Amino acid sequence: AYNCLDRQVNTGLGDQAAIIWEGEPIGPSGRPEVRTLTYRELLRETCRLANALKSLGVRKGDIVTIYMPMVP
Repeated sequence: AYNCLDRQVNTGLGDQAAIIWEGEPIGPSGRPEVRTLTYRELLRETCRLANALKSLGVRKGDIVTIYMPMVP
């Protein structure tokens, strides 16, 4: 399926930031961990997850629950 990430990458925004995540300050510097995902990286990770679910037998219409922490 063609979704919003595909559109962003195909219109030339693949290298633009899609998500900027800032964690809690860590270590002696007191600086937070910051991670940026571009539209292209987010699309790649989304496809990886979709393919992993397919390989487990998940099909269109199946209900999937994902529980995860607030990290990228």
